[in-house]
Amino acid sequence: MASQSILWLHADGTETMIDARIGEPYQVDTRTWACPAALEGVDGRYPDIFGDGSMQALSLAMRLIATRLGHMLENNAQLVYPEDRSPWNGSTFGAANPAPKIIPSRGRLGMPNRNDIVLLATYNAAMNTRLYAAAATLSKEVLLADRGAFFGSLIGTLNHIVAGDTIWLRRFMGHPSNFPALQAMAAIPAPAGLAHIHSDDLETLLAHRQRLDAIINAFATEVTDSDLAQVLTYRNSRGECRKQFGSLLLHLFNHQTHHRGQATTLLSQSGVDVGVTDLLEWIPEHG
Repeated sequence: MASQSILWLHADGTETMIDARIGEPYQVDTRTWACPAALEGVDGRYPDIFGDGSMQALSLAMRLIATRLGHMLENNAQLVYPEDRSPWNGSTFGAANPAPKIIPSRGRLGMPNRNDIVLLATYNAAMNTRLYAAAATLSKEVLLADRGAFFGSLIGTLNHIVAGDTIWLRRFMGHPSNFPALQAMAAIPAPAGLAHIHSDDLETLLAHRQRLDAIINAFATEVTDSDLAQVLTYRNSRGECRKQFGSLLLHLFNHQTHHRGQATTLLSQSGVDVGVTDLLEWIPEHG
């Protein structure tokens, strides 16, 4: 659909030629679309980016490319156009979204920054796509069988991740920044509990999973470092809680990873190899 050659000038004097590519969005189901994106020369092709509609999928793919290129401006590196070596200004990915600056976190030690959140959201969606594709190779009988996991079956484990994400995303609606992407959560009912079964049909659950991941991806691009430093007030079964928002986001992604690990164990026991699931594979190389 569109591509742009960019030259990455490293602080040590070496150079890397990058070909940034955005593919044409395609429809996954009645409301979910996906868009291909790649940074050839550094990361290669990313897993397709899901969105709630073609425009959101395209926007998120462009934002991912712009954010990743923004990472490359660290440590006195430069991005230039190879034709005349003039500075790259990010206009290829939308004039309103120039290359983001990397702003050190101003919160307490260890608080994530917005680029960490975008990375984790992208990783989450990609791993869910891989996990559900692996689960689809099993019969419904195997998916529903109680295997002695925390939530019984593989389908029970997948439903628990959906329930946990829904609970937290609805809590995040209470953030003072009133993130536009989270407005869609108002139409998604709160689960009855952590063992709530949204659906025991994998295809139906996948459609809902993709909808949640589209919301998470869009929401991640809206978060700023100042948002992460704020304290979120919310309620759980023990009463009112006040915790740093950035740390709560880390909990959201850590919870997903924890239970995906249980799901991949159940898949492995059924003879299905999910492949590499380490976040390490998603952390960009730096020259």
